[in-house]
Amino acid sequence: MKRYLLILGCALAITLTFLIVSQRPELAYSQGAEHGAFSTMKQGVDHTRHNQGSLAMTGWINGTAQTILFTVIMILGLKNNRESRNHWMKIIVAAGVIYAVVYSALMYSYSVGDLETKWPLGLTRSAFLMIFGMWVSAFLFTVFYVVFFKKWIYNDEDAKKFEELKQRLKSGDDDG
Repeated sequence: MKRYLLILGCALAITLTFLIVSQRPELAYSQGAEHGAFSTMKQGVDHTRHNQGSLAMTGWINGTAQTILFTVIMILGLKNNRESRNHWMKIIVAAGVIYAVVYSALMYSYSVGDLETKWPLGLTRSAFLMIFGMWVSAFLFTVFYVVFFKKWIYNDEDAKKFEELKQRLKSGDDDG
């Protein structure tokens, strides 16, 4: 598949899901319900609010399309030789799959309303996934970007070309 079609498809899916959600009337309790003890605080309500009008599915499509889009864009930034590029591409795809699986599990737990506190620290499944799953998988992408930026995105060759462009601009060369 052509990369630009995948990127365009993901961007279209993200845009369409935002348009679909923005045209829906606000659901009852979409912002939570009044808390019994603290008047300035809201609390969650029954999970059925996530299933009204396929809201959970729309959210899942949006999040999954974003994950695919960011993973593909990160892969497109790889500049190494072919063998090294394929190695890192597999690692980035694996990180994207991990993120998508954790996100899918989170969305599933929202849609079924699993409120049992059998998870560690007395958390519900969705709270556990949000606290210990989402940030860990997103952290992988952050580490990749920070640690490998100079190798993948803006390497020494790019810096040299940039300096040459700056020198040409200073010297008045109209071609640069």
